[in-house]
Amino acid sequence: MMMKQSAVRRSDQGKGAKEPDLVIPPCPCWLELQDATGHSYHPLRKLEQAERDVVQCGSDLLPVSICHQSKRQSIEVCMRVGTLLTLSGLSLVNTNLEALLFPVILDYEHFKSLLETCHGKQTSVESRNYSQVS
Repeated sequence: MMMKQSAVRRSDQGKGAKEPDLVIPPCPCWLELQDATGHSYHPLRKLEQAERDVVQCGSDLLPVSICHQSKRQSIEVCMRVGTLLTLSGLSLVNTNLEALLFPVILDYEHFKSLLETCHGKQTSVESRNYSQVS
């Protein structure tokens, strides 16, 4: 099955927190990227930055961080349980509010699959070396 390609682009970082680091229409996420070494690698801190930016901009996008640690192959995606449930199309009704705030980490391939199927919409997210764009 052929999937529609998205216009993946790196945002203008001169705009500050006016838009996410990476824009993938029609992705419902505010994506913050990090490529870091050793002690500066903090997916949760990057997620918290995305959350602050979303609030500051009044955006309705879901905050997500995509992080790569130098000299490693893996890319980790950090989000809150509530974001994961929303992207999965699951109901948040009768859900423990505290549980929705727990952070979860997915590997990048699982995140791509989640985006491709979220809410029945198909979004093609190309595999790229995001370590070169942050």
